[in-house]
Amino acid sequence: MKLTNFKKCMGCFVIFFSIGTIAAYPMIIRLNPDIQLFLLVFGIIFFGAIVYITSSYLLNLRIPGKYRKIPRLKKKELIKKLLEERECEFLDFKSQMYDIISLDKKRKQEQKAEFIKDVLSLVNNKTKEKNLGVAFLQIGVGEENDKFNGKITNIEKIDEQPFLQALNNYITPQINLDFIEYYIRIEGSVEISLSEKDGFYRNYLIQLNYEVGTHYMIKKKLYSKNTSYIPTTSWTRDCSHTRLTTKEDIIKILKL
Repeated sequence: MKLTNFKKCMGCFVIFFSIGTIAAYPMIIRLNPDIQLFLLVFGIIFFGAIVYITSSYLLNLRIPGKYRKIPRLKKKELIKKLLEERECEFLDFKSQMYDIISLDKKRKQEQKAEFIKDVLSLVNNKTKEKNLGVAFLQIGVGEENDKFNGKITNIEKIDEQPFLQALNNYITPQINLDFIEYYIRIEGSVEISLSEKDGFYRNYLIQLNYEVGTHYMIKKKLYSKNTSYIPTTSWTRDCSHTRLTTKEDIIKILKL
């Protein structure tokens, strides 16, 4: 059973407070009892605040470093919110999973190329107002006029490793990817579950975590439908439309 965020926070607090107490012990024992009590209370409050802030930052839906922060949403809330959005620079709907482990060599290569192109187009987001350092691929949902059309497809359980390997092999700099497996049913309204249920279809939300202000590109040749893309090739999006990046696009990305 996974630890709750509260338990993780408390674990961090105990570790940090213990280290701080041990480090300061030789100096504290020389002080009078009143000052010792004051320092103890102050230490608990101070370390508690530090651990709370740090844990909240790390355990919720936030991106570290130069990455932009996004609203702290629970997984079910995030999925529902994204289904209400239109396809845009940071969101793409796909009715089927990329078949990058197909036994058909040609299909496997084409599906891998499509996956790489879609990922690059999402992380090379050149818009300031819609650039949060995170992008999403909703897998298993239909789309019409750039909006979720209420149609869902049951997606077979997948192995994440081939997707991670494809990113590492073809994209530079590195992108962090998270798979969120969820279950969905539509009977009048959208119902989301994070555990398997009768009558629900399995879908996936692929979350792409990237660094704002960085240009991402392919690092080795990519073949797709009789076309060969050389290293340094990249893609971006204009709303829901994917296209090759231009020099002007790259300049916009690097200035974010």
